[in-house]
Amino acid sequence: MISLNHHYILLHLRELGSEAEQRGLWLGQGTQTVGEVSCFVEACCGLFDDSALGEKLYSSGTEFGAEVDTALKEVDKLIDAIDDDRTEEEIIADPMMANVRRVASDAFRRIMWMGGRNKQRIIDRLLEWRDEEVRRRLWFPSGDGVEAESSPRDAQWALFRGKDCWMYLNLGRREREFSPVFFELDKRISRLDYDRRPLEDVLSDPLMNCVGQMAARIIDKLENLVRDVP
Repeated sequence: MISLNHHYILLHLRELGSEAEQRGLWLGQGTQTVGEVSCFVEACCGLFDDSALGEKLYSSGTEFGAEVDTALKEVDKLIDAIDDDRTEEEIIADPMMANVRRVASDAFRRIMWMGGRNKQRIIDRLLEWRDEEVRRRLWFPSGDGVEAESSPRDAQWALFRGKDCWMYLNLGRREREFSPVFFELDKRISRLDYDRRPLEDVLSDPLMNCVGQMAARIIDKLENLVRDVP
């Protein structure tokens, strides 16, 4: 089964849909994070290859629905017509890129609207990493033979790359503030090496406490963000 990487899809759709993003990431102009660079070819490959979108889009279709799939196919068609053997400045200035940006930004908005309805599920995933009681309830089979509802792998994939991706949170201009925090949480979870150890060892690892504390801080920051909204 093909699993879409929602993080890559959102990241690169936004990049292909915004001239400001392109000038920041491709030309080094603007307020991008230090070390954050890209180019037209990388954005296209990230969207359709690295995310598995291309394969799923043209086989079984995505979970975004027919209208979004049509828009994504149009993005693919438009970028295929762009001559990439030029400078990034020339590519950005190409009148055909205006069409790419229009269709890509429309697809991005549609996907964000759908994903934003999963806000509570995103919070639930953070709570899963914060609370040991929740982890034990979800990650272990119940006594009556029912399989576990989740696992470390499921929880990590869902929050950082799957349908419950943190990027679906409506963070507005604060996203660049939250992005490195989520990135660091993802790295710390990966260091748990949960696929190679018994689950009890993972849960008792001191690093799990650090993961839980970081998830708690993110939840607090999100709560403060909501309170700050007029």
